[in-house]
Parts: sequence; structure tokens; C-alpha cells
Amino acid sequence: MTTPTIPMDTFKWIVSGLLGALLVGVGWFLAGIQTDLRDVRKEMIGLRVESAVTNTKLEELIAEFRRRNPR
Repeated sequence: MTTPTIPMDTFKWIVSGLLGALLVGVGWFLAGIQTDLRDVRKEMIGLRVESAVTNTKLEELIAEFRRRNPR
């Protein structure tokens, strides 16, 4: 009893197509992660700037409070 087989060229074509599709899928997934990381980086830069401004304002308020209420 023999089983039907497919030619090696067809097998290579199918495997190459599946690996290509897998490669495209992984590339798409990694590109999405990279985009998300860029967004997170931009948000972190914004938070750092906001915290620096807040710290400066707080230091000014503390200095003003100390000038008004010396101990």
C-alpha cells in the first residue's frame, strides 16, 4: 500500500509561503510593540517635564512661605 505524495517543489513552495506569512506576522507584531514603546517614551518625557515644572513651582511656594513666616 502506497500513500500519495506531493512533489518536493510543491512542498518547498508551501513551507516557504507559510514561513513568509509567519515572518510578516512577527514583523507586524514587533512594529506594533515598537510604536507602543515610542508612545510610552513620549508620555514619559511629558511627565518628566511636568514634574520638573511642578517641582520648580513647589520650591518657589516653599521659599515664599518661609519668607512670610520666619521662625
